[in-house]
Amino acid sequence: ELTYKRAKRLIEYDFLSDQDIMENPSLAVAFQDAVAAYDPALLQVISLSISVFGGAVRGLGTSKHFQYYEKAYEFDLIGCFSLTELSHGSNARGMRTTATYDPKTQEFILNTPDIEATKCWSGNMGKIATHASVYAQLYTPDGKCHGLHVFVVPIRDPVTLQPYPGITIGDMGEKIGLNSIANGFMVLHNYHIPRDNLLNRTGDVTPDGNYVTPYKDPKQRHGASLGALSAGRVGIAGFGLINMKSAISIAIRYSAVRKQFGPSPNEEVPLLEYQLQQYRLLPYLAASFVISHFCKWQYMEFVTFTAKSIVGDKSAEQADLGREIH
Repeated sequence: ELTYKRAKRLIEYDFLSDQDIMENPSLAVAFQDAVAAYDPALLQVISLSISVFGGAVRGLGTSKHFQYYEKAYEFDLIGCFSLTELSHGSNARGMRTTATYDPKTQEFILNTPDIEATKCWSGNMGKIATHASVYAQLYTPDGKCHGLHVFVVPIRDPVTLQPYPGITIGDMGEKIGLNSIANGFMVLHNYHIPRDNLLNRTGDVTPDGNYVTPYKDPKQRHGASLGALSAGRVGIAGFGLINMKSAISIAIRYSAVRKQFGPSPNEEVPLLEYQLQQYRLLPYLAASFVISHFCKWQYMEFVTFTAKSIVGDKSAEQADLGREIH
């Protein structure tokens, strides 16, 4: 609760607008470094809603979906990213949650077919998320599966934070760290959502149930989708770097002031002057610079991919970039 209140207040301060980030994307990295240095969980609660949930909406949705991104950016809704299932994680193609289109009601029916298809480990889902970007296998009325697609799914009443009927949500429990982030699980019981909740930049279903896509090659469509869901992976690399910078700074500073032994009983030397201590610490210092450059490059590649996706780039090169980022 405290982390959520801090996140809400940080958003209200509006230190960095969406326009600022678009004009200079590197400002977002500086902002993330500063917030994470104070509280990593605080940054992740914000990033999961804006960058990961919102990024999927902006990268895979069209103009009718941008309202969700705007509300997430203002923290008027809290988003989460729901891809991983109990029996599948990195193998995105193996996800088993289904979304079957019903032309009579013009709705998708989302369902968890068995316990192994339970969505799990989704950050923010455990207690506070009101919406989820849910990855599911899309089925048309003819029974054909068209692969993994993303849906904006309202999961909780924004006032009471109680799950909507047809959804079972729970908290994954205590972890060894970052317990301010409520990782959750979700089971869908033939839950209905409007047809417009399909993020339809890479594929859509007409009102009468026909599937249409601008991609002739299913691999290209899948590659474009993978790139849009990679915000979390780009962020995780950045979070790891922030932790590494903090740890190596603490260790080197301590080694510079902590003295032990010396050439005479009355003189001791800092630990950092011992070659063994240098051997243990300095390679990590060097690695932090290398990883920092890599993370900046990876982030800018992702920014380029997202910008091209928003303007409708459906080239093979764009799809290849999406797969490479993922």
